[in-house]
Amino acid sequence: MSKRLLYQFLIINILTAVMAAVFYFNDLPGANVLFLVSVVMQFMFAIPALMEIHKSKNIDMTEKLAWTIGLILSTSLTGLFYLAFRRNVVLGKK
Repeated sequence: MSKRLLYQFLIINILTAVMAAVFYFNDLPGANVLFLVSVVMQFMFAIPALMEIHKSKNIDMTEKLAWTIGLILSTSLTGLFYLAFRRNVVLGKK
C-alpha cells in the first residue's frame, strides 16, 4: 500500500477521533458516527501496516512483535512513528 494512502487513513483516524471526543464531551449529536468512522479508519491503517511489518525480512521477530503490540494498543501514536521513521527500514528502502 502506498505511503500516501496510509498517511491519509491515519490522519482521518486521528481527526475523527478528536472530533468524536469533542462531540461526546459537549453532548452533541453524531459522536457515535464519528467514533465509528475513527475505528474503521484505524483498521484500514493498522491491517496493511501489520501486513507490511510481518512480511518484512529486514526486521527480526522481536521488532515485529513490538510493532504489533504498539499498533494494537495505540494505533495513532505508533502509526505516526512507524510512517515517519521506520517504514523505509521495514520495507528495505534504507
